[in-house]
Amino acid sequence: MGVSQPSARAAEVEPDAEDIILLILESNERLFGKKQLRGITRLEKLAFLLQKETGFEGIAQLLVFTPYLFGPYSVQIKNAADFLEGIHLIDVEVIDLERSESELEEEFLTDVGDRRMEYRYSLLERGRRVAAMWRESLPASDLAAIDLIVGRYGTMALNQLIRYVYRKYPETTVKSIHPEANH
Repeated sequence: MGVSQPSARAAEVEPDAEDIILLILESNERLFGKKQLRGITRLEKLAFLLQKETGFEGIAQLLVFTPYLFGPYSVQIKNAADFLEGIHLIDVEVIDLERSESELEEEFLTDVGDRRMEYRYSLLERGRRVAAMWRESLPASDLAAIDLIVGRYGTMALNQLIRYVYRKYPETTVKSIHPEANH
């Protein structure tokens, strides 16, 4: 009497929100040679578009987006980024923009009280290794989906990216404070 083997799919570990962030950062670094991805809002929009505009398997169960101040928002993105920073897979540089206005492009910024802040995300070496392991285990279609979204929207000015999301997905703007929102 033989023991049946589990299917290859059942034996696989599914990616979680943290892995999606690592893969977005890895794609940004690989495609554009950029060590940093600038802004939590950009990171959220890329993950949102990955969910909405690709067939990335299972992402809708990983990330729940709700309308918020700058359009679609997922608490899982911020929590996952904080966790990844805490276990030293990514670095999160917080820039106080009141002191570094010269570094800014035309980006929409996060107001924290009376201070304007920008979060800059980059992979640490351990994070690159984990992302590489995921690149070897995920279906090619999921990897292509990440590269498609990062390649298409990753270098877009943040205001343009927000404008695109707002026009294509107006239901995400109901709580927005961004000037592009059509309430």
